Amino acid sequence: LVGPGTQSQHKTNSAPASGSSSNVLSPTEKTPRSPFKSADAVFILAFSTIMLNTDLHNPSMKDEQRMTLEQFIRNNRGINDGEDLPLEFLTTLYNEIKGNEIQVQRELSDV
Repeated sequence: LVGPGTQSQHKTNSAPASGSSSNVLSPTEKTPRSPFKSADAVFILAFSTIMLNTDLHNPSMKDEQRMTLEQFIRNNRGINDGEDLPLEFLTTLYNEIKGNEIQVQRELSDV
């Protein structure tokens, strides 16, 4: 595990040549740019997403205790090598998890 104060050896492409970190396609690109500056940011957001899924879909939690979009964004500040991930990216992720619970298949017969 990579913890605070340690660096991952795995790096993804840094910011695109234009200096923008958005997932907007330029006329010459075929795939969107990644908003992630390192593998650490991906791992942190993956964990945060699992926690969000649990928070939003746990039947024993009261609705007023569930994480809001603003809390999710605040919880993920600076995780991208000290920078924030794009607001639109986090908003879309939050809304997707809120609308579609991540579920693990329990039995092969559930297929």
